[in-house]
Amino acid sequence: MTSIFKRLSSLINASVNDLVDRAEDPERMIKQFIREMEEHIQAAKEGVIEAVASEKQLEKQVEEQKRRTGEWLAKAEAAIAQDREDLARAALERKKEHERTLRSLEPAWQSAKETSAHLKQQLQRLEAKLEEAKVKRGTLVARQRAAEARQHMDRTAANFQAGYASHTEFGRMEDK
Repeated sequence: MTSIFKRLSSLINASVNDLVDRAEDPERMIKQFIREMEEHIQAAKEGVIEAVASEKQLEKQVEEQKRRTGEWLAKAEAAIAQDREDLARAALERKKEHERTLRSLEPAWQSAKETSAHLKQQLQRLEAKLEEAKVKRGTLVARQRAAEARQHMDRTAANFQAGYASHTEFGRMEDK
């Protein structure tokens, strides 16, 4: 009983697979794959844009902290020149605060820079693969059409052979 169900299941699977194979148009499928690649590339571009924006934001913050560190150093030097040691100490404390912030921001900025560069490279590779797929699309479509034409020619030749065979049989009957 189980072997009948297995055979029936195999028969149904084979029939479904055959229907899918016949319904699957390679040209349409290739176009769909290319559309999907284009959608993925668009999403990747948006991700790269966000990563670059984050990198630029961090770079701006790093530059701001460097500028402020320099400003507080200049204020400390000016305070020392005026013999205002208390102001100089306060300015140096502020300078140290900005240096600490700067030290914490720089690794994040470097990491963001590396990530942006890596994402840009990946995007370029993906775009190159898309272009390659577009070039191959034309070749694959031409090959498919040539195969279809060959099948049509084979069917036509078989019809000619059947016609010649019928004519030969007709001749044989005529001789009888």
